[in-house]
Amino acid sequence: LIHQGDPQRMLREMVRIVRPGGLVVAVEPDRAPVTPWDDDPIGGDALKLDRLTVARHSQAGARAMGAGDHGLGSRLTELFGDAGLLTPTAWRNPTPLRCVPPYDEPGEAWRQVLLDASEPDTHQQTLAANRPLFQAGGGDDALWQRWMHAEEDARIERRRLLLAGTYAATGGSALVVCVGRVP
Repeated sequence: LIHQGDPQRMLREMVRIVRPGGLVVAVEPDRAPVTPWDDDPIGGDALKLDRLTVARHSQAGARAMGAGDHGLGSRLTELFGDAGLLTPTAWRNPTPLRCVPPYDEPGEAWRQVLLDASEPDTHQQTLAANRPLFQAGGGDDALWQRWMHAEEDARIERRRLLLAGTYAATGGSALVVCVGRVP
């Protein structure tokens, strides 16, 4: 649903094709850029605030351009109710992704994701893909430039620590599961 320009239309279609009394279930991430458990030691509070602001503009731009809504997870019960589903109930995964040495198997997997994302080309492609959404959401160039420079510095430091096996942080998307019954 996060990739749909009109997730409400998609939910109405789900309700239409499920028999009365049946369940509609959605599992969606809520990709807030800084989660309550995000304790990334790199960049500090100023970078976290800029990440939130850039994400707010980017998410507004994505919605405006019909490119989906990556913050949809937190609104699933509202959307389910608006689609006519009975007793919509949501659960949020309370477990963050952990990258803490010594890296156990899940920690090593998350470490590898972070390491891959910290490759210079991958990092630049991700930022470049985000810029049109940021601009469509009303973001300004001064913020974008400040954030880009801070993210590049953070990428370099994070990569150094990941390669040294000393990077420790938790974070990631919250996963939301929502269930509602068709009348």
